[in-house]
Amino acid sequence: MSELTIAFNIAKKCSSYTDLVGGSVAEYDFIEWFLNQIDNPLFSYELQPVSVLVWRDRFSRVVHGNNEFKALSMPLTLGGSDRGKLTMDINDSEGKVLLTDFPEDMDDAKYIYIRAMEKGAWQLFLGTGTPALLGG
Repeated sequence: MSELTIAFNIAKKCSSYTDLVGGSVAEYDFIEWFLNQIDNPLFSYELQPVSVLVWRDRFSRVVHGNNEFKALSMPLTLGGSDRGKLTMDINDSEGKVLLTDFPEDMDDAKYIYIRAMEKGAWQLFLGTGTPALLGG
């Protein structure tokens, strides 16, 4: 196999990874695999495992009547199932599930989340084209 083909295969595998959490088993395995691809006697390494807590969303959904929307939970949201009243008014969201548009800048979602929690929203559902569920 040519060096170019080997390099291409390594690059292809590296680019297939989309989310490696620092300190996770997946990251450790990837780094170990990657370093094994390098065959250079002048290069040495020692991996130091680090214990970390890794949160993963199994699945989330919002069901309203016959409509079901896939969603993404906010990290560290506990699992479960419940029912609640829906509202689109952040000022009338105490004890309710707030439905609102996702902001243009994804980083602004935290401000909507904070305001919704201050108003007493039970949960926040942000959505436009791709809905995301942020658990409260």
